[in-house]
Amino acid sequence: MGVTKKKRIRICMGMGCEGNSRELYHNLQKILKEHPEWELETVRCFGRCGRHPVISIDGEITHKLNLHQVLKRMGIEKQEK
Repeated sequence: MGVTKKKRIRICMGMGCEGNSRELYHNLQKILKEHPEWELETVRCFGRCGRHPVISIDGEITHKLNLHQVLKRMGIEKQEK
């Protein structure tokens, strides 16, 4: 039986991104409990300061996305409650 590789999302928590990234991280943390194929991590800096929040979605570095945009790029539809 093969091991399934998890997809990874990384969020910058460096000084330039931290304020915008903190809420995004906590929201994703809650949502991804239902999506075990994704792994959520924080990093200190991607070196793209001023474009916060900087996020790596399965290896693709992107920036200035809100929660809905991140989920869309991840292929996850958020359920409204």
